[in-house]
Amino acid sequence: MEDILMVLLECGSLDLQILEGVGYDLGDIVEELSADGIKPTLNAITDEIFRRGQCELVAAVEDAIQERKDQQAETDDTKEGETEYDRLQDEIDELESLNPEEDMDWFCNCLDTSCWFSNNEEIYRKYIPEAISNIEDNMGFEF
Repeated sequence: MEDILMVLLECGSLDLQILEGVGYDLGDIVEELSADGIKPTLNAITDEIFRRGQCELVAAVEDAIQERKDQQAETDDTKEGETEYDRLQDEIDELESLNPEEDMDWFCNCLDTSCWFSNNEEIYRKYIPEAISNIEDNMGFEF
């Protein structure tokens, strides 16, 4: 069975291990790649895994921004409320400075496959650590 997978995915036996921790439905990924006319090699599959992680990161940033805007709308007009409003605005400004499509990079080459934050890692980890953990679980890779 392993020999068939190595031929189909164009990889070695050790390379297959990188797919073991992936939380996404690999069958769906292979079907989508095939439907798009892309041969589902190991590198193509891991590339799609990282694209999905990047999409999740975009959504997590958008959710964090909206959550803070909602909190701002609920602040009262007392001195403490103004301070809270300003703090939330500072957080919103930091979150709006993020661009997951530019801040996340990856490299797909069988066992050398990895992903990382090329920019703003400290902001991501400061404001959305739980989302990052979930994304890492889904991708089966850590930033």
